[in-house]
Amino acid sequence: MSRTDMYNKGCPIHVRGAILYNHYTKKVGLDKKYAAIQSGEKIKFLYLKVPNPIQENVFSFIQDFPRELGYEQYVDYDAQFDKSFVEPMKIILNAIGWSVEKKISLESFFG
Repeated sequence: MSRTDMYNKGCPIHVRGAILYNHYTKKVGLDKKYAAIQSGEKIKFLYLKVPNPIQENVFSFIQDFPRELGYEQYVDYDAQFDKSFVEPMKIILNAIGWSVEKKISLESFFG
């Protein structure tokens, strides 16, 4: 089954991750150990570095990450940090006129 058969373009990232989780846990016979993600369930998802075995940038799971798949070595920790921490903080920081990155100006150089 190709990726285009599993989901359509524009599919939300958490839904795409859940579809991939259900497909690959069943494909390798882990569906007895890990329950399938059902509609409405609270899930977690990780950003993955590409290239990886599934050629996707996201993978979801319910409680325990299925380490038997071997995808933990492809977790994109930088993207995960940016999307889950830095991006939400930017909203607050922009409201008070602060920036995430330190900015150097001539005033700070001479002042």
